[in-house]
Amino acid sequence: MKKFSFLFILSILVLVSSYNQVLLVLSSPNLEWVAKQEGISYPIGTDYNDNYLLYSLGSDDWSKTRITKYSSNSQIILNKTVDIGYAFFHATTKIVNQGGNIYLVDLGTEGLQIFKFDNNISYIASYFISDNSTFGFLSCEFIISDDGFLYLFHKQGYDILNATHGKKTDDLYKMNLDGELIWSLTFEEILPIWIEPPFRLSEGLDDLLYLTYDNKLHKINSEKGEILLTVEFEGTIEGLVTFETDACVIYKSSEGKQIMTVKYINKRGKEIWDKRIESEFGDIALRKTEIRNDKISYNFLDTEDGSITGKANEIFIIINSQGLTLVNETWYSDVYFLHKRYFSLTYSNSYYMKTYNATEGIEGTTIISKFSYAAPPYNTDSNSFITTGSIGLLILSYALISSIKRKGNYGR
Repeated sequence: MKKFSFLFILSILVLVSSYNQVLLVLSSPNLEWVAKQEGISYPIGTDYNDNYLLYSLGSDDWSKTRITKYSSNSQIILNKTVDIGYAFFHATTKIVNQGGNIYLVDLGTEGLQIFKFDNNISYIASYFISDNSTFGFLSCEFIISDDGFLYLFHKQGYDILNATHGKKTDDLYKMNLDGELIWSLTFEEILPIWIEPPFRLSEGLDDLLYLTYDNKLHKINSEKGEILLTVEFEGTIEGLVTFETDACVIYKSSEGKQIMTVKYINKRGKEIWDKRIESEFGDIALRKTEIRNDKISYNFLDTEDGSITGKANEIFIIINSQGLTLVNETWYSDVYFLHKRYFSLTYSNSYYMKTYNATEGIEGTTIISKFSYAAPPYNTDSNSFITTGSIGLLILSYALISSIKRKGNYGR
């Protein structure tokens, strides 16, 4: 009897845990507030306080660009014109780090121009990293780490092998912002000469850097510049984020319909979980992926032929590092580009969505919405017993209880 009571209590505890997780999966995002901003604005991102930063294409002075910052409770806490020419600012990559500092990076044919501003959009410093190679930095992928290092993936070109294929050679550089080289790595693949293999960079904990190149994931020691592990996928990798020492990749394959697969890999290269997103219309593409704490978001565009002028589904998904789906939203549009949605995760259980109706022209209105959603507490322990094992334990407990009941009936 004591054994049965223990199993029963254990089952109830696990059932409650599992039931709560089911409720979390089925809950819908909650709209917290909506704000309107005149003209066209584009998101830069969120900082650690969940403030939301956008830049505007036009202001009172068209030679300059305005940056607006919304607090998490919808208040405008900064509205400032940056004293850099409009043409330059619009062409740059804009990065906001956790503290709210902004980097503006211009990838040019002669090198990289980097401007750094603090969280009040006050100028801090500028850097220029020259490039004397043939191809320049125009199509490079890069990240700036929180400790101030630049990781730059530099395309080189093809050595033609025959009429269809060539040897593609690209380099990964680690530099400080003064342009001093720390180390470099060279990657080579035999590929069709008309293919530019996608690559992504993401920094993890414990001196780990992940890089995807074509269909391979490379784990790199960021201190020494050594490749520690390589994992190959059956499809072209289009997205990458990292959680602590693990990596999550998004790759495309074709099995009748176009399929996107999201696969979570631990630091030893072992698959922990995966999700499949199938196209309804025939061509699915990844628009954006990002991570905040243990929450990973994906924005997919599903169309008939990749065109933004026809009917489309826009899909937005949030999954945590345990593989639990927290948000899964789909919007249909007859003409996609008229109603594009831009999503930005916060460090809390919420996200921003920016929309704009292109039919209104440059005098139209940007709509900013903030949503919250239910999620388990943020837990950095990826081996949490309750989080990963509750469903399986529930089944095991149920089986044990059923077995005990059957034995009791047989003995009567």
